[in-house]
Amino acid sequence: MSDAMYDKYRPPAKNQAPAFLLGAPVLAQVLDMALLIHIEREWTSAELERAAGCTDVRIQEALEHHGPYGIAEYLTAGPDLWALWKGARRSTHSGGHPRGHAIIASAIAIARMGFLGPIPPWLLREAHTHYLESSAHLAPESFESAMEWCKEFRYGATSLLIHGSPIAGWGWKAFPYLTERSERSGTHYTPRGLWELALNHARTDRNRLFIGQAAYASGEHRIAWKAWTELAERDNPEAMFELGAMLADKGEEEQADIWFDKAIDAFYARATFTLDRFTSSEQGRWLLQQRAEAGDSYAASELAHHFVSWGELTEGERYFRIAAERGDDVAANNLGMMLAARGEFTDSEKWLHKAASGGIEAASHNLKQIQSFIKSRALRRGHSKEGGPI
Repeated sequence: MSDAMYDKYRPPAKNQAPAFLLGAPVLAQVLDMALLIHIEREWTSAELERAAGCTDVRIQEALEHHGPYGIAEYLTAGPDLWALWKGARRSTHSGGHPRGHAIIASAIAIARMGFLGPIPPWLLREAHTHYLESSAHLAPESFESAMEWCKEFRYGATSLLIHGSPIAGWGWKAFPYLTERSERSGTHYTPRGLWELALNHARTDRNRLFIGQAAYASGEHRIAWKAWTELAERDNPEAMFELGAMLADKGEEEQADIWFDKAIDAFYARATFTLDRFTSSEQGRWLLQQRAEAGDSYAASELAHHFVSWGELTEGERYFRIAAERGDDVAANNLGMMLAARGEFTDSEKWLHKAASGGIEAASHNLKQIQSFIKSRALRRGHSKEGGPI
């Protein structure tokens, strides 16, 4: 309960008669009997750190999603707002708010499908109608009246619909608890027409990529295909990868390989030096290995890094060698250090010298260190043969 609500029902007036006396308001009597525990709206960093160690899923969810709202606010207002929203889908003649319910339903769905940023009022006006089909018998209220109901400040804490932007009126979003609980329950229905609407009005290519991913995860493969093919036509490498993964899932390996190849070429063109998406996919790793074996130094170097991170040093060394032999100076430095760690200093010097000649500063430093070590070891061995200290 917020301080404002407490003061409303149990005002701290001077000379006020105890709430337990006859004639005192019922709510004041209830509050007078309650054990009050005051919880600050905003928690200190130490409190947040302690809360992070709590195993209660409600606390964990609040920690992750409360945003600008305090955890106490998220936990107390959230369930009540959920119940209010779920109970609103009934006739206006019986106190319902069917259009308000539809507005919140559409705001939740749009957020869950990966739409980034605030939802413009005009998009809510169009989107919510997908939840009002066959609802004429509920006598929906006007859109303006429904929006006022959605924005009404409740429980001294927040509202069903909150500002999604610091610029007033720029856009809206559902209170985060509603979206998260809907996600957790897995029961929220998203009409197909709403997927089309969100995709058509997505602001950026990255947003369209996310909507495609959410659609594919929800079984809306046609929407995902549309989102990704449009992006792929604009040489978006991530969309190309998603198309390859989709085709691979369907067993169309040959077509999948074509899109994976296009994706790698597009990554090159954009100088996007990471192929994490490929190394995390069995199909992607296989394709990178094919390209590496054919002499692609970039693919070989990426594979080497990932094999080393997985603890597969033999394979990591092999692919660093392939990349180094094809002119990758960073790979040459890495190969040189792996050889040095194994005591193969002659080969190590060769590769470190190559990398240093290519302008890799770390290789110059490493080469000096290795040469100094070799010289020191030779001196110690010489002393040992002469009977001196080792």
